[in-house]
Order: sequence, then C-alpha cells, then structure tokens
Amino acid sequence: MSPRRPPNVELPNIRGQVSHDVEQAIERLRESVEQALAANMETREVLDARGAHLTLEEIREALGPMGSDPLETAGLLNTTPPQTSPVPPPGTVPEDNTDNGQGGLGCAAASGSGHVPGASIDPFRAGQITCGTCNEWAVLKAPTANEADRTANAITLLRRVIWHLQTQGYTAGRQRNPSGVLSNDKFTVQTETDGVLTMRAYDFLSLTAYTEPMTSHMIEVFPAEYVADGGIPD
Repeated sequence: MSPRRPPNVELPNIRGQVSHDVEQAIERLRESVEQALAANMETREVLDARGAHLTLEEIREALGPMGSDPLETAGLLNTTPPQTSPVPPPGTVPEDNTDNGQGGLGCAAASGSGHVPGASIDPFRAGQITCGTCNEWAVLKAPTANEADRTANAITLLRRVIWHLQTQGYTAGRQRNPSGVLSNDKFTVQTETDGVLTMRAYDFLSLTAYTEPMTSHMIEVFPAEYVADGGIPD
C-alpha cells in the first residue's frame, strides 16, 4: 500500500481584500487543518496495518492465565461466565396458543382454599389454585385507607398465589410487563396441556379504587415474561 499524501487545504485568494493580520490568521488556520488531517491519515494507516480488530472474548483469552500474553495479575481474572438461573422455556406465548379459557373456568370452580387436590399442572387447576388463594386471603382484597396500602395488599396476594402454585407442582413467578415494570396484578405460570409445557401470563386481580374491594379472575394476557419469585407462604 502506497503512503497517503497529506492533503492540501485550498482557500480562496483573499490577498488585498482583508487586513494583513486577518491574512496571517487564515494562513495559520489552514496550516492547523492540514496538520490535523495529516495526523488523522497516519492514525488510519497504523490501524489498517494492524488488521482485523480483536473481539472482547479474544482479548480476555489472550490476557487470561492460559493466554498468549497473560497479565501478571491474570490469576485474579474471572474468565468463567456467570451462572444464570434457568428460565422455563418458552418465555413468550404466541397469541394463537391460548389456554382456551381453561384458567377462567378453573377460577370459577375455585373453593375457599388455595390448596387443590391433584397433581396435574394444567390451566384449569392453576385457575382453581389462584382464585382459591384469593378466597382464602379475602382480607387482602378489602378496601383500604389509602392507595399505598391497597398496592401493598395486591402484591402480597400476588406473591401468596405464586407460592401456592409453586408448592402444588407449578413453576410460577412475577410477570414483567412490556413496559419493563413488574406487574402488581399479573403473574406467570408454566402449564401443561397434552404433554406440552407453556409459560403463560394471567391477570388475576382488578385494581379498583382503594375504597372499593378488589375482585379476582383468571384472564390470560400476552406476552408472558417470567421473573423468578419465591412467593409468600401461608
């Protein structure tokens, strides 16, 4: 590769049209611009000569304890990727893969307890457990003195539902809304229908004015985004 020629900055001929001081200032400006452009070209040539840039992973491997250029402190580097908690697949449910209203039917058939006999993890039983828990803890749905207490009760009831589902065979957690905010009236639960596991999201509580009682239901919403939560036990 032939070296690049430094650029020439052409300026209009203004001799005699402005004062001598202005001419000198413009000339110094032209020289500064040419020097800056020449330095930029030299930097580009150096970078081009180095070839392809290393990726972050390649740099970490090269500087690590077993790399080609280990640092003196390489033994202190953590080159092991952090472990992450497994999230039950899939995280998103297409809208044509609904529970066919089974969660709502289970809610309608709920008793006064969140403890439902059986071993299935289908949407119907999830609805029974959810609304049964809401009936069991009906005090949390009562009117409150202010908005903050109503919100706190809703979250407590939500986490009690999650715990009841978890202790009866389901993988359940909080729901992250598309806005990125954790929902106070929705949760996620993995159900099984015909041998197929699906992570679903349900709206289960009407967040009415704090002066009115909340009501429970089981309405599937999309998309489901599972967030782990241990719930609150009885």
